[in-house]
Amino acid sequence: MTTIAADIGGTKIAAARITDTGQVEGDVVSVATPATAGPAAILRATIACLRGVRDLTATAVGISCAGVVDAAEGRIVGATQSLTGWAGTAVAAQISEALELPTVAIGDGHAFALGEAAYGQAAGRATALVLAVGTGIGGSYIDRGRPMLGSHWAAGHFGHLPVPQAMGILCDCGRTGHLEAMASGAGMLRAYHRAGGTRVVTQARDLMNRLDTDVAARTVIFDAAQALGCAAGGLTNAFDPDIVVIAGGVAQAGARWRDPLEASFRATLIPALEAMPLAFSDGGAWLALRGAAAYAQAMRSAR
Repeated sequence: MTTIAADIGGTKIAAARITDTGQVEGDVVSVATPATAGPAAILRATIACLRGVRDLTATAVGISCAGVVDAAEGRIVGATQSLTGWAGTAVAAQISEALELPTVAIGDGHAFALGEAAYGQAAGRATALVLAVGTGIGGSYIDRGRPMLGSHWAAGHFGHLPVPQAMGILCDCGRTGHLEAMASGAGMLRAYHRAGGTRVVTQARDLMNRLDTDVAARTVIFDAAQALGCAAGGLTNAFDPDIVVIAGGVAQAGARWRDPLEASFRATLIPALEAMPLAFSDGGAWLALRGAAAYAQAMRSAR
């Protein structure tokens, strides 16, 4: 048996067939997200991707998606402007109807964390704090295989912690001063352009290639890493997990991002937690897909 899973992000939709042991089976299908075209277009693109990977062994669908997700109903209860009109979308119900398979949906930060807890650096740990850093910043606190979802489904939106480095900077949520506004991939790119960086640079990952020659890139990367490390340390003081993992696309950045992040993280920890393990994910590009599938499998088993 397999589960088909999709990850709906602000820039890309990906889908794959996942075995019950968490392995990606066959090809991953991906398309650019029609982010400004509205929910119907986003769902059509997602369903097309899922049909592209489905086979006769598929028994359920797991969806990882941006936004605040009511995981009981698979419905978006809140979203930023990165996906136009996304709030209110009944993701799970519409995909289930189209594919005629039981479907669950969960926030992408929780999906990343579930993948990490099941198959990555946090495997075998009872509790884990996972921060997923990509276009935005999310994550989850995982306790014995279960994500902490919150009474309003908004737990894990770590990118909306206030940090002094982001004071006065507008976040995609409409508020100012949030971590995501300057430490996410999109936030770093905007910060670089605000600092006078060349408009030729259109991808956050390209900033890493400019560290030797570009003062603005160095400053932006350092400030983002410090802010993220401080936020991760504060969350660690609050949750006291077995391990802290930095996941997501930005987690693949080199030592000149990781080193100031870890230094800031260590400086923020209370003495009782100074030996806290900090890991950077090596779970691969499709960790959210694997986590969404794991969630669908767990929900299927619970029924």
